[in-house]
Amino acid sequence: MRMKQNQKNVEGINFVYVEVNGLLLALSTLENVSPALGLDLLRNLSHIIKDFCGVFTEESVRRNFVLIYEVVDELLDFGYPQYASTAEIRPCVCNKARPVHEGPRLQLPKWAEGSRKTQASNAANRLLDAGTEADNTNEVYVDLIENISAIFDANGTQIHAQLDGELDVRSYLHGEPTIHLAFNRDMFVRNRDRMPDPSSKTLALDDIHFHPCVDADAFDVDRSITWSPPQGFLCVATYRVSMAVIHPPIIVSYKIVETSPSSVELYLTISPRFREDFVAKSITVACPVPPFTDSVSFQLRSAGEEQMAEFSRKESTIVWNIDQMHGTGEEERLLARVHLSPFSRVWVVLVLGGVWC
Repeated sequence: MRMKQNQKNVEGINFVYVEVNGLLLALSTLENVSPALGLDLLRNLSHIIKDFCGVFTEESVRRNFVLIYEVVDELLDFGYPQYASTAEIRPCVCNKARPVHEGPRLQLPKWAEGSRKTQASNAANRLLDAGTEADNTNEVYVDLIENISAIFDANGTQIHAQLDGELDVRSYLHGEPTIHLAFNRDMFVRNRDRMPDPSSKTLALDDIHFHPCVDADAFDVDRSITWSPPQGFLCVATYRVSMAVIHPPIIVSYKIVETSPSSVELYLTISPRFREDFVAKSITVACPVPPFTDSVSFQLRSAGEEQMAEFSRKESTIVWNIDQMHGTGEEERLLARVHLSPFSRVWVVLVLGGVWC
């Protein structure tokens, strides 16, 4: 699930919200609570809803509103958050989920499939109670999600990069079996191990943290962990890398040309840096523009259904969406002609340039 998060204060009321698959989960409070507490609560709620409903979409919320109300009532007790897993809430929920039947899956051409070694499946989106007594299949799904934050200077030189990762498990196993998971034995963790030989090619992590239900006693010995997964979603581990050499898979560069006192041309270029047998999908590049921008016109190198650029006047941001990009392929370019108010020339350099991908 794609997730965006933020917090705002409007007239003394604190709002914390996350955007998941185009839907907003929000909470409000008059107290000065920790934003991380609210974001973690909403993030946990989105995973529990997906466990019960199979998918977290507008249609699933509409068809299972009473069930979701029960889940929220168990997570919040008179406004106090109660942290619980899907397995703990499941006995307290009386309603059964109504499945959402999605349309037929889009059949992509072979060149768009990349080097996929496993067949895509919707099994991970099934309902938690979808199995029957005759269904003896035991399934567990493991997702490794990594976010890279990188800072570049005006010349395109990388100044700093940090990688934040998490290991997510969604379990549909019967009973409470024990899962054994082994990591790379050459992995080095700075807050747990001694410094390795500088000449060795060791994967170095700054730190790694496990869920309380995980037995990590053997991690320092043979890099293995064990746990009995509850049904539903579980974040097994989170880790961070900042000292190693991190190469972002996509490089975004820009150039600003002032054509007149009230107009600016912004050139954006996206360069793939990953292997040619991989395909990057759902790429979004955002660039803020001055709030006094009158209009923006775009010129794409390959306009069509594969990519689209638009100007959000409400957020004063240029948003460039690309459906997919092949590794080591050609660069994608966007020319944005920004027309400003006559008095805004002083602010052009101060506002433009904060591009993120």
